[in-house]
Amino acid sequence: MNFWTDNSVQQTRPPVRWVYPSVEQIYNKENYSAVSAKDNLTTKLFWDVK
Repeated sequence: MNFWTDNSVQQTRPPVRWVYPSVEQIYNKENYSAVSAKDNLTTKLFWDVK
């Protein structure tokens, strides 16, 4: 697939995954803190890791 580059944003490729919604940080602090370092658009999901 070919994707056009949008120079107005830092994310130049389609996301690998979606980030957790902000309510997770508020209502699920304990569990979110365990995964917060990997909560970004480029962290691969477990089935994409080789």
